[in-house]
Parts: sequence; C-alpha cells; structure tokens
Amino acid sequence: MMDIIIDFFIKVYSSVGLQGFGIGLVLVVCSVWISLFLRKKLNPFRRATSLYEAGHLKRAFSLLLLELEKNPRNKQALFMRAEIHVKREEYRDAEHWYYRLIDLKKPGDGIDTFDIKQRLLKPLYHEQKLLDLLHLSKKILHTEKNSPPALYYLGLLYMGQLYYREAKTILDRLISVRPRMHEALFAHAVALLQLNNAAEAVNSLQRAIELQRETVYDLALSFSYYLLGNYTETKKILTAINPRVNSFDTERQYLFALRLLAFCNMKLDIKDDAVEIFRELHDIVGEREKSHIPREEIKLYNEFGKM
Repeated sequence: MMDIIIDFFIKVYSSVGLQGFGIGLVLVVCSVWISLFLRKKLNPFRRATSLYEAGHLKRAFSLLLLELEKNPRNKQALFMRAEIHVKREEYRDAEHWYYRLIDLKKPGDGIDTFDIKQRLLKPLYHEQKLLDLLHLSKKILHTEKNSPPALYYLGLLYMGQLYYREAKTILDRLISVRPRMHEALFAHAVALLQLNNAAEAVNSLQRAIELQRETVYDLALSFSYYLLGNYTETKKILTAINPRVNSFDTERQYLFALRLLAFCNMKLDIKDDAVEIFRELHDIVGEREKSHIPREEIKLYNEFGKM
C-alpha cells in the first residue's frame, strides 16, 4: 500500500510541480484518512462489539449476521452470537453456536474451549438435556474440581431429580468457594427447605438477599418463616412486596404469595383480611375456568417444591 502511495506522489510531483504536488498531497492524505475512518466505522464486528457492550443486543445481532456472512469462521463473532442468544433466553440457538465454536477450535486461536463448555451448561439445563448436562458437568469437574458453573448446574440437576441431600452437598461445596454467589445461596436454601431445615434456609436466604434483591428470594424467606411459625415476620415480608402481579417473575409466584398471605392472616386471627384474599384468589381461578383454561394450569403450585 505504501509503495503505491509513494509512486503516486512521484508521478504527481513530476507532472504538476511543487505547488500542485502540495495540493495533491493534501488530497491523498485526506482520502487515506477518510478511507481508514469509514473502514473503522463500517466494520460490522467492531460496531457490533460496541453495541453489545452498550447493551443494544438487537442492533449488535444484526451486524453480527453481516460479519458472519462475510467471515463465517470468525470465532469472536460466533462467541458473541452465542452470548446474545443466552441473554435473550434463546437457549437452543446458544447451544448450537457454543458447539460450533468447540468444533472450530484450533491450538493458539485464542478461544478458551474450557470456558465455552462451562457456558454451555446453562443452555443444556434450560433445554432439559439432563443427560448431556450430567456428563458435561462431571467432565468439567474432572478437570477443575471446584468449577462454579459445573457445581451449580449439577446441584440444580440433582434437585430437579429430588435428590435434595446430594444437591445440598454439592451446593455446600460451591458456596465454600463462591460465598457471594447469590444464585447458589438461593438454590441451597431451596434444598434445605425440601429437607425440612427452614432455620438454615433462612440464613442462606438472608445472605442471598444482602447480595441481590429478588422477589423470589423474599418469597422463599417469607415461606421459611411461615414454616418456623413466625407468622408476623412472614406477613411483614409479604406486605413489603409490591402486590401487583407484574412485580413477580411469574403469575404462579403471585398466586403463591397471595395464598401464603391469606394463611398467615388466618394464623394471626386476622380473618377478615384472610377472607378478602381468598375471595381474590377465587375470582382469579373463576376467570380462568370461564376462559376454558385446563384446571392443571390454574392449580396453586408450591413455587418452592417445583424448581
């Protein structure tokens, strides 16, 4: 490139002299600068990276598709694509692109295959590919015995299969190496509740809430106090939660909170409030029945008995 530019300077100087050469030089420098500027601005992957870091996932994804159309083996772009799918909860697509990255791995290419495998656990869990999840978790733990993602998803897997004692043991180990991982503390509390150990569950939940405030954590804490017979604390936590349905992650959580609050009022002998809440629950269920929604869909499940 430089040889071409120098040759061009010589030809311009020979034909137009010093003054014309100066003008030509300015024009060439401007052209080169504009070319480099546009190249930087129009580079799809570079622009996608900036948008991704700023949280503009939709726009970043569109530019990634342009980049991968030109360079289908751009591993950094493939990695970002998989990460965007995870953030958008498109777990099947994320799984596909993580596997694609593993297949393309070559020595010294800057891609950490072990990290990719750890990230793959989340899509496998949400896709309910439990056997694949089990094998990959154990394979990761064979390499790194305290891998937080492998311990976490293995703990959830055991809990989902009702092996609560084994799940608790795994989560104990995880918390010992990641004491500030609030998701692990919450899962640990759920396992403890299933093992009828509400007192220890309260401790884990309080630690989780100190790190991250989530409605479901407050619900679990209120339920733990209810099991311990502390109905005053149960009601205090529940009434502090915004009572609107959109304050909860799922409608099931909302129904669970209403039911728990109604029972709590009964235990505290506040019967009028309990009756009012039960009537609200009845109205919600009645509307569902009028809409011909199957009864299985309107049962008031125990949120913490179904991870």
